[in-house]
Amino acid sequence: MVEKRIIYPNRAQKESSDRSPIVPTRTYFAISPFNPEFRKVSETAALVSKFAETAAWENTVLTERLASLKRAVALLKASITLYIFTAECPL
Repeated sequence: MVEKRIIYPNRAQKESSDRSPIVPTRTYFAISPFNPEFRKVSETAALVSKFAETAAWENTVLTERLASLKRAVALLKASITLYIFTAECPL
């Protein structure tokens, strides 16, 4: 569970004897490696990082495969064009 801490404007106001309500200036949540919630966030961040790295690698591989397929299609078109040209113009 995340520990909630309140920051007071100054220590004297917190310990004052006039019993007036103390209004905190801000609230923040303590994050430490010993906090189980922090560990969960840290593990999740590591998983997201690994997923992004894997996705980038897969994207690179797919881009290379796409380029290879485009070259194969271009060669196939050239072969078909050459075949049609030779069929129309016999030697």
